[in-house]
Amino acid sequence: MDKPFRTFDEQVSILNGTFDKTKLKRMDTDSKTKYHLMRNNYYSIINFYNKPFIKERMNGEDIYKTGVHFNEIKALYDFDRDLRNLFFNVLTQVETCFKTAIAYHFSEHYGINNKETYLNPNNYYMGIDFKKRPLVLKTILKLQNYKDDKKKEIINHYSNKDNTPFWITIHFLTFGDISILYSILDFKVQDKIISHFRNLYKEEYSIQPNLSRSFIKTFLKACANFRNVAAHNERFYNHVLKDHISGYSNNSNVGKKLYSVYEKLQLFLTKSEYSNLTKNLKDLILKLEQNITSITINDILVLMDFPQNWHK
Repeated sequence: MDKPFRTFDEQVSILNGTFDKTKLKRMDTDSKTKYHLMRNNYYSIINFYNKPFIKERMNGEDIYKTGVHFNEIKALYDFDRDLRNLFFNVLTQVETCFKTAIAYHFSEHYGINNKETYLNPNNYYMGIDFKKRPLVLKTILKLQNYKDDKKKEIINHYSNKDNTPFWITIHFLTFGDISILYSILDFKVQDKIISHFRNLYKEEYSIQPNLSRSFIKTFLKACANFRNVAAHNERFYNHVLKDHISGYSNNSNVGKKLYSVYEKLQLFLTKSEYSNLTKNLKDLILKLEQNITSITINDILVLMDFPQNWHK
């Protein structure tokens, strides 16, 4: 059997090298290790978070760096959990902002007195780009299904009226849906949304940033991806996007990791929101730094694409 069942005590002894004397000790453990494994299974902690602590792999066995303690790996596990929660909440704020901007400017552009303009495929950009047509029709179908779902209280409220506004139905779209929705909007509507966020930024910082359609499109896609990783409790801190955020080099992972998302969030958050995000993020990194000894905090920051000692 490749992966036989092991009791919690056996799992601890595998880690500290007492289970099989022919194998090297992996790491130090203590009296609390068993109880951590009882709450968070071996795979979720060790297999997901041991990579920064491994020196090499020899004869099919992971060789850990000198002095690694289970509590260090658990500290990285806890850091990642708290990091997911922090960014999940912030990305939810950004999602709400984009839903507000899209519904407002789309409805304004196609006439506030016209009913359910968001269900008309002619109000989206398809042009000669045939790849967008399935996205348009799929998005409209989702919006139609939400509009018809009378089990939702707010939808049922509008069922007796002759119009369900866009700002009602857009509420039920996921962040991924919003990313796609922006990409299929008419360029004039996209530009109005860009102006919307440029003006919000100017209100906070007294200058207007350079924003482009390609940047917004790729940034939304990146945010939706990180939001999904957070929502599904996947490893977050070193997650790598498939595609770059526009504006970054295509020749490396720059623009594909958490730092790029963090950096660009400033364009869509208030000063106080971004300041709180930065403070909370630095606090998490400082806490992790205090709980690791066999590696440095920069070993972790580099995996997130953050500058060395960014938190100091």
